[in-house]
Order: sequence, then C-alpha cells, then structure tokens
Amino acid sequence: MNKNEDMANNIISKSDKAKMFDYLKDYQDNIKQNFGKYDYCNKIFQKFISQNDIYLGRLNKVCKSKASKHQNYILFEQDKPKNKSNDCIHHLLRHLRNAVAHGRIKKVGSMFIIEDTTKNGNNSTMCGKIDYKLFFDLINLAKNT
Repeated sequence: MNKNEDMANNIISKSDKAKMFDYLKDYQDNIKQNFGKYDYCNKIFQKFISQNDIYLGRLNKVCKSKASKHQNYILFEQDKPKNKSNDCIHHLLRHLRNAVAHGRIKKVGSMFIIEDTTKNGNNSTMCGKIDYKLFFDLINLAKNT
C-alpha cells in the first residue's frame, strides 16, 4: 500500500506509528519530569500555531465555540498543580502522550482525531483535530520551548 492509499483508508502510516512510539519514549525519559520548564509564549511556537490555524484552549464551552472556527484545534484540561506555576505546554504534551499511549488517536482523511480521558474513561480531558502533517511538528516545537 502506498502513502496515498493509507490516507484514503484512514490508516496511520508505519512511519507515523514509529514517531508516536519515539514520542512515548521521549515523554517518559525527558518530558515527564520537566513540568514548569516550558514556555507557551515562545515566539516560534506562537508563530507556528498562528500560521497553521491551530487553536489551543481549555476544555470548556467558550473554547469549544472558538475551536470550531479553526481548521486545527486541541482543547485540554490545564489545571495548575498545587504549589507550582502552571505549564500549559507540559499539560498539552502529557495529554498527547496519553492519547497515543491509550490508542485514542485515529486518522480521518488527513486529520488525526485525538482524545484523552480520565482513568475510568468516563470524562474527556482532551479532544482535538489536527492535520497529521502538523501533529509531530507541534510536538517538537512544544518540546523545544
């Protein structure tokens, strides 16, 4: 099967699966312990999300309404842990890790549909739709803030 057939059949490519596995390993080895060290206001990161029409927001009604006006979006819980300053990028990276690790990512056309839920699976903690070509670039730029 070639790459065009993968896209038509909504199949996540082998190379994307390999990148997802690499991300899981990177999260465990390098990202997990660095809460508080990422910068959501990083100019390169902000330029990337702006140029690619990626809306990042909280998982609430106001942000859901705003997200519907964008081609790509990820809404996620960003609750601040006690006695720490908040780190929205780390929250984003954790939710993306969970979506990959728990198989809550699927490909529909050229888009990845992603979701994270609470441990019991009853409540959504992240939902999103992002062009599969932007997914790993978003992760890499977020990691480098």
